Amino acid sequence: MRLKRQSTNMNRLRITEAFADCPQTACPALDRYRQEGFSRFEALGWPTRANESWHWTDASPLAKAEFISPWSPGSAVLDDEHFSPIFLAGDAPSQLVFINGRHCPKYDRTGQLPEGVEIVSLARLAQENPSAMAELLTKLPGSPESSFLALADAFFHDGLWLNLAPGAVLEGPLHLIHISTGADGPPASFPRMIITAGEDSRASIVETYAGRGGGASLTGAVTEVCLAEKAEVVHCRIQEEGLGAFHWGLVRATQQASSRFHSHVVGLGGFWSRTEIEVLLAGEGAHAQLDGLYVGGGNRHLDHHTFVDHAVPMCTSNEAYRGILDGEARGIFQGKVRVRQDAQKTEAHQSNRNLLLSSKARADAKPQLEILADDVICSHGATIGELDEAALFYLQSRGVGREEARRILVFAFAGAVADKIPVFDLRCRVDRMLASWLAGEENLDFDARVEVPA
Repeated sequence: MRLKRQSTNMNRLRITEAFADCPQTACPALDRYRQEGFSRFEALGWPTRANESWHWTDASPLAKAEFISPWSPGSAVLDDEHFSPIFLAGDAPSQLVFINGRHCPKYDRTGQLPEGVEIVSLARLAQENPSAMAELLTKLPGSPESSFLALADAFFHDGLWLNLAPGAVLEGPLHLIHISTGADGPPASFPRMIITAGEDSRASIVETYAGRGGGASLTGAVTEVCLAEKAEVVHCRIQEEGLGAFHWGLVRATQQASSRFHSHVVGLGGFWSRTEIEVLLAGEGAHAQLDGLYVGGGNRHLDHHTFVDHAVPMCTSNEAYRGILDGEARGIFQGKVRVRQDAQKTEAHQSNRNLLLSSKARADAKPQLEILADDVICSHGATIGELDEAALFYLQSRGVGREEARRILVFAFAGAVADKIPVFDLRCRVDRMLASWLAGEENLDFDARVEVPA
């Protein structure tokens, strides 16, 4: 059964049929990588709530939804007027665009890259340099227990390799724009970003996942970051896909000695979303900073997971995630910090705060510490609450209307995380979107309800 232009729901039989349509590449190692991913998915199946990490998230609506086969090339036409607000302004010297998971060079803006900075399409690399692609695949860590990663591995087709030579510096942010558009039917895409940062290199990357309208789409995105000694990578990830979007994303960072990884996650879009951040601190003196903000109304489901693994001594990590939930939205935060037995002199802190703006909104929080060492400084905590009536009263007593006072407090709550976004143009964009939502403007879909597939 050929599926290149046919609609398929995501049950296991249809996935098997779609994978059978997988085109062979010029890189045998990539073909094996896909097959291994598919075999893992066959063994694992879709995650269920019996899995502790999926206790609060139901994946069954995704399995019932219908999508175009991931191998279908689809439409590569971009509505400039519709998507131009996504593009960053002067802060971004380089911009690469992916439509439904495929690199579209005609929309790129790269200019002259600094010395030691290389950007390569993964589909092109597999075709033109199979041995380099095979070597790159050996650097990717495995994850035998993740159904979604297995699915992403099975349908690995295109993406980006950003390679920084030792000492290379990418001053301004590299903006990677992923757009889901349903001109040919509900798309399914599985883009893969691989970032290898050599010793003492520095880079800033912004990933935007966008889409508009109420149609369904599926994104299964994986970003791998490998930091050598003294490397520094700032990674900003904003998810603002359309109202009917299903979005699963994974960012995995492996850090060597004295490296710095800064993650900034903003979740604003989609009907069903789950974002996972995993960090392995594998070299002494490494530091990881994870900041996150998720905002939703209607009946949206926003799930955020973090896992920081302190494998060696003398490393530090800090996490700060905040959620704002209205309507019947549900937000989930599960964060785990593991300190291994030999990881003495570790310092790790984790915080999650949630603000509920309606009586039907719901937040679930599960911060966790697994400490096997004894010479550590660690803390974690979570809060779920409503707006402070005393603060509202104070602002009203100073002549501020109740609705305006409400907006001020919510904006300040979000700003504790949003203000840390280091890319000025992106920070301003997030602020504008939040302000529009709080003002009740209709150009955002945050509050709309989505019909769940029966």
